[in-house]
Amino acid sequence: MCVALMRKDRGVPARARAQPLHTDIKEGVLWLWRHRVARLLGSLSACCNFAFQILMLPAMVIIQQRGHSPVFVALVTGCGSASVCGPSFSPAVCCGS
Repeated sequence: MCVALMRKDRGVPARARAQPLHTDIKEGVLWLWRHRVARLLGSLSACCNFAFQILMLPAMVIIQQRGHSPVFVALVTGCGSASVCGPSFSPAVCCGS
């Protein structure tokens, strides 16, 4: 239903890239290097993601070794991800912002 309601002007040609991809990547890395808070938050996010993956892997292996189906493993992983992502969305959901 939603796909049927989407409209796209097919008469407009796609824009060509103004500069090569490696230039965009270099600009992004330089921007990140100049902004201390963004660099800190990015590093913190990467470390938390790494730690979460380290904690979830043994849980998935134990669940699978106990004979549960792969669907159950996926559900446990999804619930774990939701419990980590949920608090970041809670102000928008609860407060309407």
